[in-house]
Amino acid sequence: MSDLLKSVAFAWLLAGCAPTLPSLLANKHYREAVCAGVDEEAADEVAAALARDADAQLHIHTLTQEELEPVLGKYAPIIDARHEFVRVRMLTNTLPVDGYQVQLEVEEAERLNEAAPVNWASLIRATKEKMPPNRLYATYATPDNALKTTAAFFSFGLSLFFTSPFQPGLAEGEPSPEDFERSAPIASRLQQAFGPTGCDNPGGPAQPGGDCTLYFVLPRNAKARWKLQVKQTFFTQRLGDDRRLDCSVSRSDSLDLRAHFEAKTRPLSELAEPAKSR
Repeated sequence: MSDLLKSVAFAWLLAGCAPTLPSLLANKHYREAVCAGVDEEAADEVAAALARDADAQLHIHTLTQEELEPVLGKYAPIIDARHEFVRVRMLTNTLPVDGYQVQLEVEEAERLNEAAPVNWASLIRATKEKMPPNRLYATYATPDNALKTTAAFFSFGLSLFFTSPFQPGLAEGEPSPEDFERSAPIASRLQQAFGPTGCDNPGGPAQPGGDCTLYFVLPRNAKARWKLQVKQTFFTQRLGDDRRLDCSVSRSDSLDLRAHFEAKTRPLSELAEPAKSR
């Protein structure tokens, strides 16, 4: 436990009771506040305070036909006439919590049109190409080999003298990049141009403070009212009497995707409609 937390705990003992939630929030003791927000109203208050300090900044940009031409060449005007490609970038401050997740989704207000994050499926729908079939891979991870391994373990290897050698089998897996290149070359160009994007670290919830970038594919429709849904979840871990407490609070905001900023970012707090916390 850090010296700061020790001093806070000592102060609690002197006071004879735990500090109130407003006191925790005022002093930015967010780890304690997240676990203290046990009812819905308190959780909303904690999530709102964390969101204010995270101070998410957004930049939304719709790629133009001119930006698509170096990647798509002669196909740029055809695809641009059918779909929009929107880049959403979100930056946040660092906060004293143990984990942080951002979920970004684009929805149409009347649910008459469907948007999707950029992936192979959405890109191939946009380019009207063909999804390659799954590939068959050679693997030794087969049920027969698993039984032989188990028998060898319990017989101290003696069973291997009485069985046939391990034989590879076939398993179905994802198509390779080369398969996509052959089956959907235009979508492959877009996938390479967008590159890896996302909001989470591979090892688990991202630590607050960072740069989150996602691309979305939208069917082109001048009448569609697109909304960007932003959900922020804050995680903390506290040690109880005999167990670890894993706590979290979430806040969801919605804003008009057409509020394009182009040259600058803008605070989520200025753009969002009335928020929902949990």
